Amino acid sequence: AQSIKDFKAAFASDAIRDLTGMHGPLANVQKAVQEIVEEVLTRPRLAGLTSIKNADAGLYTHSVDVCVVAVMIGRALGIPHVRMTQLAAGCLLHDIGKAFLDPQTTGARAVREHTTLGYELLRNSPDPDILAPYVAFEHHEHQDGTGLPRHLIGSNRIERASAQYGSIPTLVGEIGAVANAYDNLLSGHEGQPPLPPDQALRSIYADAGTKYNKAIVDAFLHVVPVFPLGMEITVVSPRLKNYKGVVTRVHSNRLDRPVVTLVYDALGKRIQPQQVDLTQETDLRIQCGGLHLGH
Repeated sequence: AQSIKDFKAAFASDAIRDLTGMHGPLANVQKAVQEIVEEVLTRPRLAGLTSIKNADAGLYTHSVDVCVVAVMIGRALGIPHVRMTQLAAGCLLHDIGKAFLDPQTTGARAVREHTTLGYELLRNSPDPDILAPYVAFEHHEHQDGTGLPRHLIGSNRIERASAQYGSIPTLVGEIGAVANAYDNLLSGHEGQPPLPPDQALRSIYADAGTKYNKAIVDAFLHVVPVFPLGMEITVVSPRLKNYKGVVTRVHSNRLDRPVVTLVYDALGKRIQPQQVDLTQETDLRIQCGGLHLGH
């Protein structure tokens, strides 16, 4: 606790204000934010942006991916452009508190400290609204009050009554929580192996209402494809069972029923590429994974 107090005092210093000011290193964040927001808003869906996760993806890659997913959710919710840039900046910097953690700090203590330190750093910037410090503070909070660091209880709604401000997580914090959790599931986190996108989405959906704002999860499921573009898939339904292929098109209105191109039969033998539109072939079911191009 003493170390947190020491950091709070340091973050209020002129040196930190220089760091986070318009001529400091964090000034570049705004340029990156504008580029990401403009790029994401020109796309109807995520498609392949989060399709392939590298097991050793670093904190920078994680932060960018969280930012991209959060902006897509924000667009689905109709968040104004100015608020969107704040959300994007907050997500890019949501884990900045980890830079001040002792590498030996793990578990709940690490969550409490990196969220609090990130918040204190960003709220002491010359323009804290721009860097949205509440994303850093609240991206590990849960709707049922089991999250950290403040055990806030959410409302599972988008609209907020004025009397609720400060007593429940902010909207940007709740969006950041969903985007952060999804990317952690794809990448593998805290000793857990990475999940394919279809399983990661099921995990988020299963925790909607308890961990994550249900209304935000509903929006999330409308912008993130179950089977991203370029994803390797295996047919699991009786017809064409164990045929393998790749997602070659994502329908914006049916993110769970893409167009796939099958390239291996059930015995693992190459076949003439066969394109199948799952919106038409309603009896076929697929799952992520299973294709080995070196077969």
